[in-house]
Amino acid sequence: MKLPKLGLFARLFFLFGLTTILLGMCFAAAKAVFSEDKAKALVEERQDKLVKMLVRIEEKSANPEDVEKVADEIKGDILIAHGNERFSTDADFPDLSELLSRAEPVGKPIGELYFVKHSSGYYLLHQSDKGWVAITSNPLNYAIYPWWAVYWPWIAMLLVIACSYLILRRLMAPIFAAVNSVRAISTGDFSRKIARHPRNELAELTRGINQMSDELKAMFDAKNELLLAISHELRTPLARMKISLAMLESDEAAKEIERDLHQMDVLIGQLLEGERLEAGHKALHLKTLYLPSLIEEILAEPQLDGRIQLTASVPELALPLDAGRIKFLLRNLLLNSLKHNPEGTTVSLQVSEQGEQIELVVEDKGKGIPKEALPRLFEPFFCVENSSHRGTKGTGLGLYLCRKIALAHGGDLAVQSELGKGSRFILTLPH
Repeated sequence: MKLPKLGLFARLFFLFGLTTILLGMCFAAAKAVFSEDKAKALVEERQDKLVKMLVRIEEKSANPEDVEKVADEIKGDILIAHGNERFSTDADFPDLSELLSRAEPVGKPIGELYFVKHSSGYYLLHQSDKGWVAITSNPLNYAIYPWWAVYWPWIAMLLVIACSYLILRRLMAPIFAAVNSVRAISTGDFSRKIARHPRNELAELTRGINQMSDELKAMFDAKNELLLAISHELRTPLARMKISLAMLESDEAAKEIERDLHQMDVLIGQLLEGERLEAGHKALHLKTLYLPSLIEEILAEPQLDGRIQLTASVPELALPLDAGRIKFLLRNLLLNSLKHNPEGTTVSLQVSEQGEQIELVVEDKGKGIPKEALPRLFEPFFCVENSSHRGTKGTGLGLYLCRKIALAHGGDLAVQSELGKGSRFILTLPH
């Protein structure tokens, strides 16, 4: 339905109004239409009145004009057959013998009133001493159809509802598209655009979302370029500072400066890595790695040796992975959990196959993370404010980079934590 001059509210009002009217008409038609069983029950219920009416009609059979008047009154047709004489108010009235061959007695006494369905009409017959009288009611015949047509009003209701749903869905399509686009933008995907704009006030919304997406993408690109440029520019003076520091005498102040320079170097390196991972899968250097060997190699590192408990055997699978980045990810998760684990306890690592994914779970027994901090845990430079939970100093980019690496591999990194019960970091990778 094309209504270019109506706004969204007017279209919806028109649609609901029309649907209500059509449903009302269908319901009224459904109440008016009844089946053959209902017709028989109606005849049986009014048997005495119908018999008396047929007797009165026969009494007037001598005067055809009187019979015609009765036919007009009952809005039907009449057939009177006395022996070989036959009179009918309708030239197409069925033959009496054909009606009698299929007629059934209705009510009691048996044989006083007969009911028969012929074609799409229903007929009543009564026998007297002179012969037969047969009538049919045109309004009744209009309301009663073949069995399949008894249900047409209900079918029409379903069609009205289905058509209304399709029209409403079409009218609401811009809103659905806007919701999907905003959801994609909220995850950082600025490529999702609304391709079709409605010819009503919603066009301002859809075009505005597209414009907002373009502006946000431009802002993020500018930010990334600025961050990348600053990181590169810092590398040169930082290198010169390291060289100058190496020429100084080694004392406590020099060591403190060296530690600060190292931390700056790590921070710049992680910033650059974060920008590289914006390209996702394209930034990876993949090669096939045997998973048990990879886990064994990581757990054998000096800072982890003997401090990690492998709770189950590692699935014997070979996966396409970026070795350096995956090792960074796992090492960071394990070291981070060790920092917050109670003294003298181990961190558990479980590697299992879950359908088409590999799941690696790192679990510690630390104090946990506040519930309100969980949604922001993987944001860059985010640190939990309560130092009693996650107060260890760092760059604030470790978990951010870990999740970036997981996403670039087509997987994900999630966290589950409860205060006083520790934390679980769950890494999923496709295989």
